[in-house]
Amino acid sequence: QRQVELNKLLTNELDNIKSDLDRVENQFVSLEQRLRLKETKASAVASVAEAQLLFEKMLESGADILDSLTVSEVTTKLKTSDEMIKKRNYAAAVYFSNRAMRILNQSERRVNIVMTDGDSRIIAVSLANVRSGPGPRYEIIEKLSYGTVIVQIETTANWSKIRTKDGAAGWIHKSLIR
Repeated sequence: QRQVELNKLLTNELDNIKSDLDRVENQFVSLEQRLRLKETKASAVASVAEAQLLFEKMLESGADILDSLTVSEVTTKLKTSDEMIKKRNYAAAVYFSNRAMRILNQSERRVNIVMTDGDSRIIAVSLANVRSGPGPRYEIIEKLSYGTVIVQIETTANWSKIRTKDGAAGWIHKSLIR
């Protein structure tokens, strides 16, 4: 019974915090609106589109970058951005799309922190084959492009076992990474 009461209290407190956050967010929108009176529809639409593209890319990656709470929060921010554009409140639209971008970037940084339980490397060639084992006779399971960040988790004489940000693992020749 005590635990049920405590849960109700915590739920109530969470609702109050969310309400306070919404109020503060609205104050920021008003302030930013005064600072950006010249925000255009084009810049608002571009800002929302950029956030939407990143969101879709992260959702399609198949990685566990976004939890359900983050997805809900970003979806809400993007919907609010769209509503602000319809109301011709372009500064507010930019504000909410920027909030969505910050949330997405924070999620990506969390994944990168978790990912670094090995040595970080990058792909040093235009296209590198990732194989199912350490040698050219093994099946190609993925291709990674120049600049892709990977984590080296094991090595042999000429091959490195790697993992990508979205969790894919395989083997790559050491000459293809730095």
